[in-house]
Amino acid sequence: MKKNTLLKLAFLALLSLALTACGSVAPLSWPGIHVDEASGRAYVAYQNHVTALNTQSGSSVWEFPAERDNGFTAFAEPALGEGQLFFGGYNHNFYAVTPGSGALEWSYEGPAGQFIASPLVDGARIYAPNADHTLYTFDHAGSLLWTFKTSHPQWGKPALGDGLVYVSSLNHFLYALDAESGEEVWSLDTGGTLAAGPLLHEGVLYIGSFNSEVLAVDAAGGEVLWRVPTDGWVWGTPALYEGQLLVGDLSGFLYSLDPATGAQNWTLETGGSITGTPLGLNEHIYVINEAGRVISATLSGSIVWNQDFGTELYGSAVAAGDLILVGQHNNTTTVVAVNESGSRVWTFPQQ
Repeated sequence: MKKNTLLKLAFLALLSLALTACGSVAPLSWPGIHVDEASGRAYVAYQNHVTALNTQSGSSVWEFPAERDNGFTAFAEPALGEGQLFFGGYNHNFYAVTPGSGALEWSYEGPAGQFIASPLVDGARIYAPNADHTLYTFDHAGSLLWTFKTSHPQWGKPALGDGLVYVSSLNHFLYALDAESGEEVWSLDTGGTLAAGPLLHEGVLYIGSFNSEVLAVDAAGGEVLWRVPTDGWVWGTPALYEGQLLVGDLSGFLYSLDPATGAQNWTLETGGSITGTPLGLNEHIYVINEAGRVISATLSGSIVWNQDFGTELYGSAVAAGDLILVGQHNNTTTVVAVNESGSRVWTFPQQ
């Protein structure tokens, strides 16, 4: 499950984009999940609905659209900010809804491509990357403020800090833009396709690429601080937890690196391609893989439990209090909630 799996995943994703643009097949992706601890809700984008769930019971609170619309599909993790919930669709439209009810507040219909990535929200703006190579930036009333064009699709969620927004592209480049104007401040050719956005922490950007490596980049000037090889392509955004930089690759390895130097602390072979971001919760690390496994590991990389979900798993596990939410695709169950022992607590749709 190495290069053949990597090529299959990338090919299927790209083929799905091409075919869905022509309306010939259903789009291919997996559920995007955002948890709001304050309201006790999880917002799940998958297929023809964005659904608000009660995180303790898994029951549905609302669905958008309220009436089934086969022209609407969404997969990227929604984003919450300033009393609004934001998400983009594969129908090329971008939406803002009321989090409490799912009522539409505004939508934007200008893009020519699908919204593959989750948007980034701050107090003044919403940054929404699109597969039409464009970053669309809105205010909270839905007015388009500025756009930034790259030469290839943008599939990764941006990062924001110190007045700069950081954008990745499939063209290998990482960009730093002025958050207010959209003017380019610097760009870096990383040498590999960037399918996910960067992690920003204390002035350093961490990002993995299809060049089978992880890079640390100075956020102010764009200089590479270190780069370390991985066994396979890196699809997901790295995570920082308890002083460890955690990243998975499509060869199925989970890596713990020193964020300051890139030195390897340990590796764990999971047995399946990892496309998402590892989750740190209550002194444990959780990761899901294409082999259908949900794995709990200690901070030193030892497996605590390894549960077989019986279907391919992509994306990231998400914390909801002490529960771990796992999205499933091509299955009658969309979301499964397990506790820290790996026992199932609820499923959606409920069975």
